[in-house]
Amino acid sequence: MCYALKYGIWNCASPQPEAVNALVAGGFAPLAAMVLASRGIGDETAAHKYLDWNCDLCDPYAMTDM
Repeated sequence: MCYALKYGIWNCASPQPEAVNALVAGGFAPLAAMVLASRGIGDETAAHKYLDWNCDLCDPYAMTDM
């Protein structure tokens, strides 16, 4: 699926229906399930791992001119 926009063309992957159904059955909202499935994430454990926010972040003051 391609969308022509002002600044270029976006290529968007179509979600697999069975992956969307599996994610919805796992408790995700239908829209979130469609986005995750279009990114190639098809099961609940992979989705939770992808959306995990408990990770170590870099020190923002280590960036140049911060």
